[in-house]
Amino acid sequence: MTTILYVDDDSDNLIVFEALCAGHFSTMTAESGAEALAILQAQEVAVLLADQRMPEMTGVELAERAAADHPDTVRILITAYSDLSEAIDAINRGQVRSYLRKPWDKEELFAILREALTTYATRKRVRQLELHMLATERVYTLGVVTAGIAHELKSPLRALSDGMDVVRGRIAEASALARDGAGLEAAKLLESLEPFLDAQATSTAAMQEICRGFEVSNYNVDPSELCNMQEVVQTAARLVLASNDGGCDLQVECEDTPQVFGNRHRLGRVIINLLINALESVSSVDEPAVQIRLHNGIPGKVVVDVVDNGAGIAAKEQARVFDAFYSTKESSGTGLGLAMSKRIVEEVGGSLTLESVSHQGTKFSLQLRAE
Repeated sequence: MTTILYVDDDSDNLIVFEALCAGHFSTMTAESGAEALAILQAQEVAVLLADQRMPEMTGVELAERAAADHPDTVRILITAYSDLSEAIDAINRGQVRSYLRKPWDKEELFAILREALTTYATRKRVRQLELHMLATERVYTLGVVTAGIAHELKSPLRALSDGMDVVRGRIAEASALARDGAGLEAAKLLESLEPFLDAQATSTAAMQEICRGFEVSNYNVDPSELCNMQEVVQTAARLVLASNDGGCDLQVECEDTPQVFGNRHRLGRVIINLLINALESVSSVDEPAVQIRLHNGIPGKVVVDVVDNGAGIAAKEQARVFDAFYSTKESSGTGLGLAMSKRIVEEVGGSLTLESVSHQGTKFSLQLRAE
C-alpha cells in the first residue's frame, strides 16, 4: 500500500492524524523536516503533508527539497494561518498540489488524500510507460542502426565478391596462356587486373570507414587532406558498374578539376551511395539512364552531379530525404545513406543538394571546396 507521510513538530497533531486515518490509509509521521527527508530517501512515499510553521525547516522549504529529489511525491501544505503570500510561495517554490488550513475537516482531508493518491499512481504509471518507451526506442534504434550498417556494407561487399570472380578468371586465363608459351598475352591479362584491384582496395577502405563511423570515438577529419575527384568518380563508377546487371546506361563525364578538400574513401562512399540510389530509381523506367558529371563550379568549387531519369522524389518528401532513418523506399532502405553522405560532405565544408520532379528524374549536386 502506498504511504502518506505527515510532518508536524506538534506530536499531538501527529497522534490525531494517525488515529483519524487508521483503517483508511497507510501513514507515517515525522516531527521535523530533516526526519521527513530521511524517510523520503529510505522508502517510497506517495503523499507528503507538511505543516508550514516548523522550526529549522518550514513546510515550504521541505516541499521545495522534496520536489527536487522526489518529484513524483504529491506535496500538500497544512497551516493554521491564512496568509495568501505563504500559499503563493508554496505553489511557486514547493510546487504543492493543495493548501489546507487547521483545524482540518475530516471529509475534506480524506477527499484531498484520495485525489493525491490517484495523482501519484498516475504519475508513477506515466513514468513506467516513459521508461518502457525509452527501452523500446533503444532496441528499435539499435535494430535500425544495425540494419543500416548491413545496408552500407552490402554494396562494397558485393563489389569485392564480383571483383574477386573477375580476378580469379583472369588469373586462370593468364596461367593457361603462360603454359602455352604466350607470355606477352598473359602479361597483358595480368595488367588488366589493376583497375579491379583498385576497386577492391576502395571497397575495403569503404567498409573500414563505415565501421569506424560507428565507433564510440568520432571520426577525426583532417581539414587539410586533399584528393583527386576524377579518380574518386571513376573508381566509384567502376565499383557500381561491377555490381550492376547492365540494364542501365551509366555515363561518366569528367572535366579537369583541381584537387578538393576531403578523404577520397569517404567521398567515394558518397558517390557510390548517390549512384546506387540513382540506379534503384530508374529500375522501373523503360529506357533507364544515369549520368555522373564532374565539372568546375563557381571559383573555388568543384561540382559532381548525379542525374537520373527515374521516378523522382515527391515535393513533400524532398525536405526530409537527408534526415536519418527517413526513406522513400517502401520495401527496403534504412534512411541512413543520404544522411551519412550529407554529414561526410559538410564535414569538409561542402554541400549536398537535390533537384527533383516527380516522374521525371532527380539530380543530386555535390559541391566541394577546391584547393
